[in-house]
Amino acid sequence: MCKLLVNTPNGDQQVINIKESGSYFDQSAVLWDSRIDGDLPENIELGKMLRKGKILIASAEYSKEYQAFLDKHAKDLEKEEKRKLSDEQVLSDDDVSALRSMDSKGIDDWFSANVTSLDESAVLLKKLIKVLVIKNIL
Repeated sequence: MCKLLVNTPNGDQQVINIKESGSYFDQSAVLWDSRIDGDLPENIELGKMLRKGKILIASAEYSKEYQAFLDKHAKDLEKEEKRKLSDEQVLSDDDVSALRSMDSKGIDDWFSANVTSLDESAVLLKKLIKVLVIKNIL
């Protein structure tokens, strides 16, 4: 297998293994091709590598594209953690759990028995709308 060091379209910098006859779709993004340039140096730091003539050097800082990639990845992870937390909150809610276990008639009966005032209806409606928004249904 040959190795390529490439700058990917999403800003990531990756080492990609390809077959001897393979290629990367955007040759301008290839920083190092082991078939042409020799073995890839072992001390590479993804996101910091630059080509200077026939050698690779590590920049002191991440490239702006790679830093943007890392920032987006961190935001995506944070968003996923928030979604998981909200899912846990929804699943542990007694009202939601009760409603999920009922058929349509059971839900109607539950509302008739448990929602007797406008304030109770508003609280329950807000809770259910929040669940729909969290689940990307609304």
